[in-house]
Amino acid sequence: MSGPARVNLHIERLVLNGLPDLGDRGAALGAAVEAELARLFAAEAGGGLSQSLAVPSLRGVPVTTNAAAPAFGIEVARSIHGAVTR
Repeated sequence: MSGPARVNLHIERLVLNGLPDLGDRGAALGAAVEAELARLFAAEAGGGLSQSLAVPSLRGVPVTTNAAAPAFGIEVARSIHGAVTR
């Protein structure tokens, strides 16, 4: 009997160049990125995600908005997800 699909994702450091200091909003941004990545990968795992991979780094992941932390975090997460799952 197999258990539920499992996705382990470890992001050691997230660097967003070209942004002003986020100050207290950094935690909200990180939480939004984490929540959206969890949602995206959980949806894939339910659909039969069947690969294992390690990506040592991603550079130049496109993000088009400078919205508030939650919306910006969602866009960052979607860009990361797209780069990892291509």
